[in-house]
Amino acid sequence: SLPRLPLGIVAAGRMSPLAVRAAARRDDDVRALVCLGGLIDVAGRQSLELLRAPLLFMAEAGDTAALKNAQVAAHHIPGEVSIEILDTEDPAACRQRKNRLLRDWFVQHL
Repeated sequence: SLPRLPLGIVAAGRMSPLAVRAAARRDDDVRALVCLGGLIDVAGRQSLELLRAPLLFMAEAGDTAALKNAQVAAHHIPGEVSIEILDTEDPAACRQRKNRLLRDWFVQHL
């Protein structure tokens, strides 16, 4: 049999609220969650309040709807939440920063 290992979830856009729901329901298994944009409050207040996995939310600087939404949703999440704004003026630098944040988040929490 395989050992039970902690899970990390990465979701983007419209999949972000579904990832929040999945992490909230599997709170013993999911140890870290990264959402790249999306409207995470669509997961519902109950899922946000049940979320125990540390959440890293990244959004592009111009995505004001997602950033505002994440800030509101963060008030309902009892666990750790980090919101990062990605500057997209230099796409290569943005991609590098996104990858570094994602890697560091999983190294820290898994």
